[in-house]
Amino acid sequence: MSANNKFTFKELLKSEKIRIEPEEVGIIWHNKENLQGAIKDNKRPEVIDLDTYTAHQPKENHPTNKYRRETLKRKYLAVFIKEENEKARFYKFFDNDCESQTDAVLEHHRILSLSHNKTLEFYENKLIVEWGGSRQNDWAKLADEKELPISALLERPRGEFVFEGFENVKLSWYDLGKVLQLPEWQTALSNQKAVYLQTDKLTNKHYVGSATGGDSLLGRWKSYVENGHGGNKGLRSLDFDYIKENFEYSILEVFPGKIDDNKIIAREQWWKKILQSTEEEFGYNKN
Repeated sequence: MSANNKFTFKELLKSEKIRIEPEEVGIIWHNKENLQGAIKDNKRPEVIDLDTYTAHQPKENHPTNKYRRETLKRKYLAVFIKEENEKARFYKFFDNDCESQTDAVLEHHRILSLSHNKTLEFYENKLIVEWGGSRQNDWAKLADEKELPISALLERPRGEFVFEGFENVKLSWYDLGKVLQLPEWQTALSNQKAVYLQTDKLTNKHYVGSATGGDSLLGRWKSYVENGHGGNKGLRSLDFDYIKENFEYSILEVFPGKIDDNKIIAREQWWKKILQSTEEEFGYNKN
């Protein structure tokens, strides 16, 4: 046990069920699950998933600290994602063959040969640890030198998109694109009439829209995934990358399929008035 009497990730590795020596494990911490910004900075627009991003690392002779070099030499790599309050969520466990190929885009980087090791699959996206500081240079650790007390084991993997009712929908642009590919969400949103809300988290401005007739909520939201603005005048002036990084999607009201569309339009106007979304200071609606 750690000093605060919490079971640790190090002890989990050594447990009867797992039996992996911490000395064989390097630990990597990603600052955010959505890596689009970092990818853009690194001139790698084609890299969009955490597995590939994890494999993309500095060359051995790259000027870096001890932990980065030693971590990437370990037989296994345990990958975590930043959570709030100096915590981190266990993402995935990899076999590290300690072999790599030259990165064709960045001269000072290489691509590690990693493969998913399912020994810790039960804990993926459910195990929460106390990481401590979240400095930029604190992304690599050695499992035998860092305790990482376990603070929670979630019942359901975080990031698993289960539809839990229209009132609980709150999605980033990236997550919206993911759920629209899932059968459960497609069923819930297809043929569904609604008034929905888009929130710019940076400015707190709103855009209120409606899905009526044959243009279901599924259809409307697909258009936002495709181009960001969905044909709406007030959103066309925004850069698509800005929308991807800052917009959040939720549902204000849903309606039975037989209701007159004019009633939905009336409710849409009511929400625009309440949220003042037609005023430039508060929203993006143009009418």
